[in-house]
Amino acid sequence: MRRPFHALCAGLLACSLIPACANNSNRSDEHTIELLTATPPLESPFVPVNLSINPGEWVNESQAQTLRYLGKRIQESGLFAEVSPGANRWPVTVELNFSFRSVGNQAVEFTNMMASAATLFIIPAVQDSEYVLKVSIYSGPLSIGDREYKLNKNRVIGLFKMTDIDQPAVDHLVELMKQDFVSQPPLPKRARPEAPAPAQDQET
Repeated sequence: MRRPFHALCAGLLACSLIPACANNSNRSDEHTIELLTATPPLESPFVPVNLSINPGEWVNESQAQTLRYLGKRIQESGLFAEVSPGANRWPVTVELNFSFRSVGNQAVEFTNMMASAATLFIIPAVQDSEYVLKVSIYSGPLSIGDREYKLNKNRVIGLFKMTDIDQPAVDHLVELMKQDFVSQPPLPKRARPEAPAPAQDQET
C-alpha cells in the first residue's frame, strides 16, 4: 500500500529532526549574531577609493544580489569620502571578497534539506555557515594591506526566506570592518568640505 504524500513528508521530517535535535544540544552562542553598536558617522572619512567586489569570479543571480547589497552597504557606510564602484577614478582601490561555506554536519544538513524540500520549504532548512569578508587595499598596483572578518551564523532557507538570506551577515561584517578601520586606520583621512556660507543679500 502506498503511503500518502503528507505521511511521507512527516516521516522524512521526523527522521531529520532526531539528529538535528541531538546536534542542537551542543550548539553554542557563536552561531548567533551579537548586536553590534553602530559606529557613529566619521567626522573625517578616509580618502576616496575605487571599489572592486569578487573580481574574476563567476556568481549566480542570488550571489550577485548579495554582492550588490554589499557594495551598497560600503557606499552607505560613511567610511570613505567617495566610493567609485564602476571605474578607477582614484589612486586607492579597496577590493572585497565575500564568501560563505557550510561548517555543520553535512549528513544532518543534507537530511534537513531533503525534508524541507519535501514540504516545499514550508519547514525551513538550517545550515551552520561561516561567512568571510576579505579586504585588500591597493595604492595603484601595490598592495598596502589585507584584513579579514569572519562570522558564524545559522543560514535559514525556507519558502518565505528564499532571498536576502545573507544580508544580516553582510550587515554584521560591514560593521566589523567599520569598527576595525576606525580603531586601526589603514588609510589617510580627508576632512569633510565645509558647507558654503549662505549668500547675503546685497544692498542696491
